[in-house]
Amino acid sequence: QPQDFALQQLPQLLLSGRQNLGNIAFADYDTQATYFYRARGVQGWRFLADPHVTLPWRLGDYVWGYGSAGVLGTVYDTSGHNIHVVPVGTHGLSYNNGLKEGVLSQGGLRANGIPYMTTGAGTDLERVWNVGGDTIEKLKNTIEPFVSYAYVPRISQGNQPLFDQIDRYNARSLIT
Repeated sequence: QPQDFALQQLPQLLLSGRQNLGNIAFADYDTQATYFYRARGVQGWRFLADPHVTLPWRLGDYVWGYGSAGVLGTVYDTSGHNIHVVPVGTHGLSYNNGLKEGVLSQGGLRANGIPYMTTGAGTDLERVWNVGGDTIEKLKNTIEPFVSYAYVPRISQGNQPLFDQIDRYNARSLIT
């Protein structure tokens, strides 16, 4: 089949780093710039920045945890025609959906920012058993309970391009 609508990532530039904030916290930054190319359809640049601050903590040898907050920001510069999906069962399509070029998309610069927060805590419970055998003297049993919480507010992203899985950050309020 012709690959006119196939999306390709031409250059992809990545930059990540960490900066200590005294002895109590650290700031991470992950950035990327990618050009998405295709012969027909919407194409263009995506600039992504994910700065976040993490505050780790520890209560003696018993409980440890962290709190983290950040913003996932994306900026798009796109152009091209929208792509319409022709469903199976129409226009003689039996096994695969078809694609056709639609109207000119709203190009130019678009941006959004999505704040998020995560936190977690855990501990280690362990016991050493004296087996007293010839090949095994001791056995160590470890249980590491951990709880985490992630929150991302519901922010509409329907007016942004959808190039890959990074372009949508789903809302959540999740305890694990």
